[in-house]
Amino acid sequence: MYFKPYPWLSFFASLVFAALIYLGVWQVERYGYKQALISKIEAQAKLPAQELAKLLETKKITELLYHQVKFHGHYTDGQEILVRGQYKKSSRVILYGFYVFTPFKITSGDVYKTVMVERGFITEEIAKNPALYRGLTKHEIVINGVVKYAEKQGSFLPNNPVNSDRWFWRDIEAMGKMFKLSKPTPFYISSTDYQQLAFPKISKVEIKSASSHLSYLITWFALAAGLLILYIYIHAYSGRLGYKKHNKSTEYVANSFCNCNNYFIL
Repeated sequence: MYFKPYPWLSFFASLVFAALIYLGVWQVERYGYKQALISKIEAQAKLPAQELAKLLETKKITELLYHQVKFHGHYTDGQEILVRGQYKKSSRVILYGFYVFTPFKITSGDVYKTVMVERGFITEEIAKNPALYRGLTKHEIVINGVVKYAEKQGSFLPNNPVNSDRWFWRDIEAMGKMFKLSKPTPFYISSTDYQQLAFPKISKVEIKSASSHLSYLITWFALAAGLLILYIYIHAYSGRLGYKKHNKSTEYVANSFCNCNNYFIL
């Protein structure tokens, strides 16, 4: 076998190959971490609802994701923020509209006096008629829901217009400042029980899977394998990589010819 590598091609191919393997290994670690985290969150989501105040006494805020909670109080009617989003009605039907966020004053517990509650989803048409999702009772009620965290502004998300009630992403801290809450929460509660009005519709609780990390790690390792195959092909096609067969009969004839010539000369 013989191999005469192209120097610069080999150098850059080695760097790219190493980078792809590193990214693949990193995604393997991320996949394992995400799987463990999702398993933990799914276990938390199955626990019975606890009083929010008691839960905050025993757990850190970073450990509350998808915990079922309940608390007493009343909504501040007429103070809503509509956050743009989509609602998966079925596997084939996706609705576009808004998620309704309303401040809720808590009478049980003394950690937070007010929390933002995501009451559910409304379509564009419903959003044009506030009377359909406003008119909440001022009497004390019990809210059941799950804890969710505020979103972070992505690269393609515009800034929320703070002087408007139509927002692009869930900036819970900014909502608290807008409604002048004394102690804004870094989380919000997604309501899971029956609402007082026909709208909004309760949003579905979906725990995202780690399938994206699995697809990423497969992609990186597949690219590394493809690069290696291409590197071998280039060298084999250009005659820099291959096998040389050792032909004994040819060697014997060549040696005999040399011996005969030597004998003739002498």
